[in-house]
Amino acid sequence: MSQANKLLMMVLAMCAMARWDVYAQPSNSRPIRLVVPYAAGGPTDQLARIVSERMGGVLNQAVVVENKPGANTQIGTAEVARAPADGHTLLVGGITPFVFNPLMYSKLPYDPKALVGIAMLARSQLVLIAAPTVPARNARELAELMRATPGRLNYGSAGNGNVLHLAAELFLRSANVSATHVPFSGSAPAMTNLLGGNLDFMFDVIITSLPQIKAGKVRALGTSGARRSLLLPDVPTIAESGFAGYESATWFALSAPRGVSADVIKRLNAATATALRDPTVQAKLEALAMEPPGDVLNDDVNAQTDRDLKRWGGLIRDLNIRLD
Repeated sequence: MSQANKLLMMVLAMCAMARWDVYAQPSNSRPIRLVVPYAAGGPTDQLARIVSERMGGVLNQAVVVENKPGANTQIGTAEVARAPADGHTLLVGGITPFVFNPLMYSKLPYDPKALVGIAMLARSQLVLIAAPTVPARNARELAELMRATPGRLNYGSAGNGNVLHLAAELFLRSANVSATHVPFSGSAPAMTNLLGGNLDFMFDVIITSLPQIKAGKVRALGTSGARRSLLLPDVPTIAESGFAGYESATWFALSAPRGVSADVIKRLNAATATALRDPTVQAKLEALAMEPPGDVLNDDVNAQTDRDLKRWGGLIRDLNIRLD
């Protein structure tokens, strides 16, 4: 082969590689959209903005957050599920769109299997809190109190089928006790009623309960994760209090329309991992009572979904929770 032909073959090979790279990677000239299926200002929105800022620097690409709230995350999730699988439209969601909605709605505007996990972003556990008038210092004593006074205690939640409701029901089942559920239209009114003496206990997000706990207005009885919360290191987990295996932590992940290339998944996963290792990002997540995952592999998102479908499926069916 002549030198000219060799040179031509090299040029053609380089063009082919460049063409493949165009298809394999999102274009840096277009921003990546992180769709948050909640209103601005909430925990998921804050998480997305913390990660997007650092992630954009890693990718040398604009990463913008767009809020698409409504229908219990269905509107934003459906938009991402219908988007082109090119890595430019991603979802910041987790247990609600992938686990709770499929279990509680007979029909959804999206197919959960139309989305694939890119990276695990964070986990966030809850805290079991009680009114100061309740004579219990931990989850075990609360269970003993309910066992001694069946039907007397009540608990609040942010609504039927909400994670705060399900966490409480999972605890009651683990302890083999019962209490009366009083649902509200959000955790704030439930907290108001707990402070006002109309409720005995409830589960809540740690970061929103922390001021009341520190002020002594409510008592923290246990946290819901596999290990103690960094913000409440002196409060034992519910599992530590005698309910082995109890866990009701929520999680947040980055997902994309199924069909996105393996190269795009690898690139976005690596950028997410780098962003989450940043000490500034970790400090901001800790302030939100969120814990960076030990591993951000995309397989972890899919595996976590499968585990939670099994964990919550039986409970939701037994309680006959339907949100249609």
